[in-house]
Amino acid sequence: MQQQKKQQKLNLTKRYRLNDGIRFRQEHFGMLFYIMKYPRLIFLSTNIYLGNDFFDGKQTLEEKIQNCILFPENHRYNINISHVNNSLMSIFSKLISKGILVEHN
Repeated sequence: MQQQKKQQKLNLTKRYRLNDGIRFRQEHFGMLFYIMKYPRLIFLSTNIYLGNDFFDGKQTLEEKIQNCILFPENHRYNINISHVNNSLMSIFSKLISKGILVEHN
């Protein structure tokens, strides 16, 4: 019998970090997630710049999203907070469901 993964709901007031064995790198063309266990590389094409320490678990997701709008890299693309919220909510929900992001305690 195949074991089903527990679906974790995204919560803006919680802190998230990369799961163990996963590395993140921000590039000008998107985000790279390297899963060392398999090994496997996941690429997300986006013009939103997060910075390489975005997934450190030190701030809530809501705080991180608010702060990323301040990056000069995001100003050159005319990115507004509504676009950031909508895009990142979708991206993070997928990353949580795949076990790439986990809640930080």
